[in-house]
Amino acid sequence: MGVLTGCKPRKEVLKGDLQDAIFAADFGDLVADRAPAVYGDATTFFQNTHPAKQLRKVVEVVFGRLADAKETGATLRLSTGFGGGKTHTLMALWHLAHHIGDSATGTDLLPAAGRPKTVKCVGIDGIKAGVPTFAQHGMIEVRSLWGELAFQLGGEQAWKAIKDADSPEAQPNEHEFEKLLPKGPVLILLDELVVYTAGLSEQGQGNVLGFLKKLASIVGKRPQAVLVVSDPAGQAAYAKQAAQLGKALDAERKLDEVLARQMSNFNPVEGEAAQVIVRRLLERVDPAAAQAASATYHALYERVMQEMPAALEPPSF
Repeated sequence: MGVLTGCKPRKEVLKGDLQDAIFAADFGDLVADRAPAVYGDATTFFQNTHPAKQLRKVVEVVFGRLADAKETGATLRLSTGFGGGKTHTLMALWHLAHHIGDSATGTDLLPAAGRPKTVKCVGIDGIKAGVPTFAQHGMIEVRSLWGELAFQLGGEQAWKAIKDADSPEAQPNEHEFEKLLPKGPVLILLDELVVYTAGLSEQGQGNVLGFLKKLASIVGKRPQAVLVVSDPAGQAAYAKQAAQLGKALDAERKLDEVLARQMSNFNPVEGEAAQVIVRRLLERVDPAAAQAASATYHALYERVMQEMPAALEPPSF
């Protein structure tokens, strides 16, 4: 039995048009609305997303807080190595927040019942940020993390409110920034901030960490607010910045409480890598055919184990 007999590959696979983009998620491109359809289109994104157990848990925690007006906010730090799924997780949260009123979107991860009615969602990719110009919006030149957050939260008016502190060598006070958060559910997604902070002066790095403490404090004191920050675990080039970020947010205990696992070991795939790849490449799989293929391969390896056990031994170097 061949693949085409027991499975139905996605159209792009059959056409030979499968792009590398299907395996290269870029959160900054999604925020800027220039991601390829496999990530930029919500329907396509969720069709290609396997609802892994831990991914569903993160989504449940985030939107549970956003929907509950009686529970205080939360700060979550996602710390995984390359390919660990943190960017895909941020994308899932982004799409769900921006399509929260569409009861048919993302239901594999978040049931339509119990969702908040609206969510103000903003996102920043630290890899895309620059120094001294953090980002450009028409004639407005944003020069800091907090300046960009202010602009995304409230446009030019909000940015002007903290314009005097829009520099990595300065920072707004907590009360100033707290006033910029709109009423109702607010989701703030910050990806790869350590890459951005690595290019700042020592004072600039300290200011970013100080601001994140303020932001976590603001989120923690108001209902229906969630801050999600990611960083690359296990990458020596950013080890110092990642350690400083974790210490500043003091978030490991918080995520351990809500996910019952260590933050540094967060992995939204969690042993489901095969299912993730199947979901991205195949539109349908015949369960009976899959079981038959699995049994055939198992029998083959059993026979090899009996007749040529040395062939299955790992190589010695």
